[in-house]
Amino acid sequence: MRNDSKQYIAIPQAMPFRSIYVEEGKKKLVVVIVGGGPAGATTAKAMCDRGYNVKLMEAYKHPLEISKKSPMAYAISIRERGCKSLESAIFGPATHSLDDTCQTLQDSIPNSVISHCMVRHSRGKTSGRNSSASLVVPRKHLSSGLLNLAAEAGVEIQYETKLIDIDVNNRTAIFKKVNLNSEETTISISYDLLIGTDGSNSTVRTLLDKKANDFSIIRIEEDSMEYQVVTIPKSKGGSPNSLFPSSPETAVHVWNDSKYNSICLGFPLAPGIDSSDENDDNGGTILPVVFPEGKLAEFRNNNAYEEPVKCLFPDLSDTIRNGVISEQLKTGQSGNGGKCIWCTSMGSIEHSVLLIGDSAHGMWPSLGQGCNCALESVAVFVNTIDDINNDDSNDQLTSLSWCQLLIKEYNNRRYDDVIAAVDLTYGGIGARKSRGRQNSPVMFKIQIALMMLLHALSCKLLPKPALLRLMAGELVPYSKIKKSNFIYEKLVTYGILFLLGSSIVHKYAI
Repeated sequence: MRNDSKQYIAIPQAMPFRSIYVEEGKKKLVVVIVGGGPAGATTAKAMCDRGYNVKLMEAYKHPLEISKKSPMAYAISIRERGCKSLESAIFGPATHSLDDTCQTLQDSIPNSVISHCMVRHSRGKTSGRNSSASLVVPRKHLSSGLLNLAAEAGVEIQYETKLIDIDVNNRTAIFKKVNLNSEETTISISYDLLIGTDGSNSTVRTLLDKKANDFSIIRIEEDSMEYQVVTIPKSKGGSPNSLFPSSPETAVHVWNDSKYNSICLGFPLAPGIDSSDENDDNGGTILPVVFPEGKLAEFRNNNAYEEPVKCLFPDLSDTIRNGVISEQLKTGQSGNGGKCIWCTSMGSIEHSVLLIGDSAHGMWPSLGQGCNCALESVAVFVNTIDDINNDDSNDQLTSLSWCQLLIKEYNNRRYDDVIAAVDLTYGGIGARKSRGRQNSPVMFKIQIALMMLLHALSCKLLPKPALLRLMAGELVPYSKIKKSNFIYEKLVTYGILFLLGSSIVHKYAI
């Protein structure tokens, strides 16, 4: 069989776009976007660039006001899938090399770092490997940078404006706004198209589930893993060069401890972040520390972080472990990994409401696909708009029929792939109780080992295990990875085990 690991997904290549003016001479199409995270901000800029009247409503404060120790301040590694999608959505066709794409994005998104290396730490030993480029940036800085680009493009942005209801029949979104005096006011905004990019706890999705006949939530599974965000400031010896002098300064670091079933990713921080803070993390390291359900509360209640932190970070000094990491864990906020979400579609054609990103296809962070998948969805959506607008047969569409065509076509292009991504996140490594290094199912370990052995014995003609290819950043469609992981590789694994078992039985029978 041939190696299909290089059959990359075709990231949408934006066609030269033209603006759409519904009922020309009267008004632009009004688009209301709920949620100012990476997906919402990118969608807003892309649509504003194409001539739409875009209003973005964000329920929280400006992202830079979020505490660096908040669960919402975790770092994101945007791999090739996300980088190429982001470039395609906001800068035009993604025709550059990955390194050039990362450089373009770094120039536009402050406080981001380009990384080419991952270092694994195990029992005090380290092993590094070069990898394809990725853009590493704290989520709040990613959102802030993209929101700035959207504002520069002409998007009207309002913060601390929370969606409370949707009048689907009159196409009106109703928001609650809190002013500086803590006084609440209600705002009603009429829309032609409403886009929900408000995350895994989406209000748009919840309201749509109650009000729309052509949309419903199939299933939601909450992640039971808990995490906290820790920063090791440069002033405390937390710069990558100080902590890991033998590793590249921009390397991403991974720790894994089987005793406490914990994991941590160490991301380099760009110089200049929060430099006014006396405990600044200017050029330091940010660490999302992940434990199984209940463990963080157990450690906090017993004031006993030192032992698990020592097991997780055996190669760091006592000063860093106890004086920086443990102290922050004791006082910091905790969060969980979000939700896996399955819906019947990506929105309601009848009511001109669309869902993009986690609001439509939330997923746990175990495969590192959340942001990358969301940005790819934005790129597919933008590409769908351009294809529709460049089709002369659509010139006479009304605002209603144009929105309905857009939602229908986008759903056709994207739905199967994102459902496959959620399935892979939920069931690829194992369901909730079997996640983590020490709890991985035996058959999963056998499947991975056999596929790696076949990959080596075939001189790499057979691909590596599908999930490893996905986590390594290969641009294989999620639907293809799903078939490989759940069907092809399982059949191969059971087939080999059956043959081995048969040969053993035959040998001893003789």
